[in-house]
Amino acid sequence: MANEYKDQLFENLKEYYKGRGFEFYKHYYERDEIHILLPDDVNVKEEFDKLYEVLESLPDIDLPWERTRISYSHDRRGDWEYKLINPTEKDIYNSKLIAMGAGHYITYDEFKKTEYYK
Repeated sequence: MANEYKDQLFENLKEYYKGRGFEFYKHYYERDEIHILLPDDVNVKEEFDKLYEVLESLPDIDLPWERTRISYSHDRRGDWEYKLINPTEKDIYNSKLIAMGAGHYITYDEFKKTEYYK
């Protein structure tokens, strides 16, 4: 199955960061994500915190949205940040379960009655 939305977003991000020494990968370590490898002199957290500003500045993509994970890191170091954009309903459901902590659970039907269900 083609990932046209993700492919276009990948190209848009490459164009946005052009000339800054960033490296781009679509399937970094076999993860289905867009990964941006930063030079050592760029702060991962600071760059990651600008993600939504960057996304808003990119050209619109006239394709159906796709679940896309975007990550930033330095090569072989633990400073790794990622964000899931365009999450699926299941992603949202799972994140709410995780946030509730151990020993708590909710059924899918109960979840659909919450404020988090859209």
